[in-house]
Amino acid sequence: MFTGGYLQTRQEVVFVAEQKAAYSGRPPKLLDRLREALRSRHYSRRTEQTYCQWVKRFIFFHNIRHPAEMAEAEINGFLTHLAVKEKVNEILIRDGKGAKDRITMLPETLKVPLREHLKRVKAIHDRDLAENWGRVQMPDALDRKYPNAPADGRWQWVFPQENRWKNTKTGEEGRHHVHETILQRAVKEAVRSVVIPSGMPSPHT
Repeated sequence: MFTGGYLQTRQEVVFVAEQKAAYSGRPPKLLDRLREALRSRHYSRRTEQTYCQWVKRFIFFHNIRHPAEMAEAEINGFLTHLAVKEKVNEILIRDGKGAKDRITMLPETLKVPLREHLKRVKAIHDRDLAENWGRVQMPDALDRKYPNAPADGRWQWVFPQENRWKNTKTGEEGRHHVHETILQRAVKEAVRSVVIPSGMPSPHT
């Protein structure tokens, strides 16, 4: 069955129907509680839909067991399935939304393009260093504790600006990350080139 832009099994359709019938004098179901929690934190509807889909996939992978009955072993089993069977890898995002670290999925098809991109970023950084720049602004004054860290390649932005910024007072130059609107425009242009029945996606989803 095709609904909302992706295929659903009969089992999933029944599950969704049960969730929609949750408010009949009984306590709210799992996905309803998840939606309420996300909305109270002002997450976008796209993010809400994505989180709910991943929760449903996790539940169905374990034969519709309630997450309250599962723990680390079941989570590791699901992640192993994604990595081995569906060729999905993990990537760790440091200091992301809400200043928190998070683990997200990295599709196998992106591994080679990402490696090639990082090679190009390293070449840009090496050129900046050769011109006596190539230093980033460090968080929490870490450059005082680690004075060589700002020039270390491991601290550079994965998606740096095309042009260096310049401090008119000190003459210092460097690169920040690309502005988010550049990515948003790129995603919109990509969406226009294909037909996506579930609606207009955003960079966050």
